[in-house]
Amino acid sequence: MDDILGNSLGPAGTPALAIVLAQNAVDGTSASLVPVLVAALFMLLASAAASMTEAAFLSLSMARAHTLADGDHRLDRLAGKMRLEFARPLATIVVVNNIANIAGSGLTGMFFKEWVEATYSHETAIVSGVFFAVLTLIVILWGEIVPKTIGESHNVAVCRLTAPAVRFLQTVLAPVIWLVALTQKPFLRAGARHVTSEEEIARLTDLGAEQGAIEEDEGEMIQRIFRLNDITA
Repeated sequence: MDDILGNSLGPAGTPALAIVLAQNAVDGTSASLVPVLVAALFMLLASAAASMTEAAFLSLSMARAHTLADGDHRLDRLAGKMRLEFARPLATIVVVNNIANIAGSGLTGMFFKEWVEATYSHETAIVSGVFFAVLTLIVILWGEIVPKTIGESHNVAVCRLTAPAVRFLQTVLAPVIWLVALTQKPFLRAGARHVTSEEEIARLTDLGAEQGAIEEDEGEMIQRIFRLNDITA
């Protein structure tokens, strides 16, 4: 085994190491790998759901949120109201995401340590390094980047889908959310709230006309109103 492992350290010997590890997995206690995969999958799915939900709500414009809040559908109203008052829902999402990542990482590490020591007693460091490097890459890609891209691209649909779950978790984690809100209160300015400026409305008008959301003559009419107001002011 030592000779094979030593030869496998070079580029030409890399397949030999893979063969040795695969043989050990078959001959050893490979069934104990199931808890590792379950814990890692739990962490990945929870992180992906939280990342997608956070990106969806944060990318939902306030104007769209007001429209949803005044809508006829119950999920639209819930999603819109949550976006308009997003401090507590955001804290809920962040808390859930961190709990899932910390608990998932701990369980994955614990189960993996037991499995690798029983299966690869002589290659523990190498196998551990490869496993956690691959796991980190998977979590970054499929637990963060891809879910956030999906959430931002389909923000309204994702907000409708996840709003009930966020509201439920917000109720369950109310004491934790209260503590989070209490600790961040000193860093928030009282009464500070963004109000859309004339420049932003004018820019949105231009974008709406470019994308076909409003007619060009309607956009020009809005721009003329602003210019008229500047002249008469």
